[in-house]
Amino acid sequence: MQNNKDIAERFLQAFWAGDIDQGLSLCAPDATWTFQRSLPYPDRTVKVAEAVELLMTTLVANFDPDTGYQVEVHSFIGEG
Repeated sequence: MQNNKDIAERFLQAFWAGDIDQGLSLCAPDATWTFQRSLPYPDRTVKVAEAVELLMTTLVANFDPDTGYQVEVHSFIGEG
């Protein structure tokens, strides 16, 4: 059985690779995403599919793919 941190890491790898369906397939239907306070989303906690849609149409849509941007995750917290 995989732990939550492993699943979160696989989800993010799929997300940043553009394989949204693969990432979502790793999530339970009732899984939620909590945005940090500095992001301009009215609801801080939403279902993962809604969060992905928001991120893709706002934050990610504004990235210039020619700049070679990267996202580097340093750690995951799964113990509370």
